[in-house]
Amino acid sequence: MISPKIQDDDAKRVEILKLYNIHGTKEEKEYDHVAKLASLICGTQVSLVSFIDSNSQWFKAHIGTDLNQNTRELAICSHAINDTKNITYISNMSKDIRFKYHPMVKGETNVQFYAGVPILSREGFAIGTICVMDHKPKNLSTLQLEALSSLRDVVSKLLEIRRNEIKKTSENKID
Repeated sequence: MISPKIQDDDAKRVEILKLYNIHGTKEEKEYDHVAKLASLICGTQVSLVSFIDSNSQWFKAHIGTDLNQNTRELAICSHAINDTKNITYISNMSKDIRFKYHPMVKGETNVQFYAGVPILSREGFAIGTICVMDHKPKNLSTLQLEALSSLRDVVSKLLEIRRNEIKKTSENKID
């Protein structure tokens, strides 16, 4: 297994994530709908809306798994947040050098397919992902990959609304 690279500006990325006050919050139907749509569009058994801090990956929404978090080191999405411009797309995880010995690929979880698109803050930091996974190798069409990017944009908008509300609330407390 090849561990994900930690970027030099990761502390700033985590600081930006905290501005959304999303990590560790209860499930919300809007995010659940996005995860469900991702699975339906891509025909996968598992989908997540997840956020990654300095040590962990936390699932705001999860379809097809009872897990609600992972360590950052084991999070496949930790690789996806390192490329803010592209979808991380691995049609067969057991053939990818980064993941063929990964515990989620070789172990009980048996992840064989992954596609993840980074969720970006307004500053351009990847604070999480929308991803789909399956227990068998799979290929997605260009339209399915575009749909994942569109779902990412929906989540980014939801997050900006949340961040603006947090800012308004804190400004009202000061007045």
